[in-house]
Amino acid sequence: MHQPSAPIDGELEPGELSATRPRQPSAGEPESLVTGNLVIADNVVDACLLPKDEALFAYDSAKLSEKAERTLALLARCFDTGPMRYQDLLVTGHTDPRGSDEYNLDLGLERAVAVRDYLVDEGVEDFRIEARSVGERRASNDPEDWDDDRKVEIQLAS
Repeated sequence: MHQPSAPIDGELEPGELSATRPRQPSAGEPESLVTGNLVIADNVVDACLLPKDEALFAYDSAKLSEKAERTLALLARCFDTGPMRYQDLLVTGHTDPRGSDEYNLDLGLERAVAVRDYLVDEGVEDFRIEARSVGERRASNDPEDWDDDRKVEIQLAS
């Protein structure tokens, strides 16, 4: 497990963890395409010509699915040698509300770090990717939504 870094200038909200140096949040939330449980901002999907397939995290797991790996390999190529090669990424891990706050923050960070590490293994420089966790802070209270809460959001860092 990667150790989270300390917040810099209070950029992280209370209850969030970061595995890299935090950046300033972007103005407004970008439109996003949900590909299973990888949520990738529309501007990234469009620039990288990504498919709309599922990429699920199992309950209590940070292991990437094969579909997630295929999508992330395309994303890495786009950010390594493609049209987004000069852009940085913010990767945010989420969980469903089962488990303690501390456990879910750690699991969300493990999910974000799994995505970051996969992108780095595929050629994206690690300093260009911030991995952070919000744990269960944005999770639904409805058990029918919990599959959707187990996700990683990927967007351009500001």
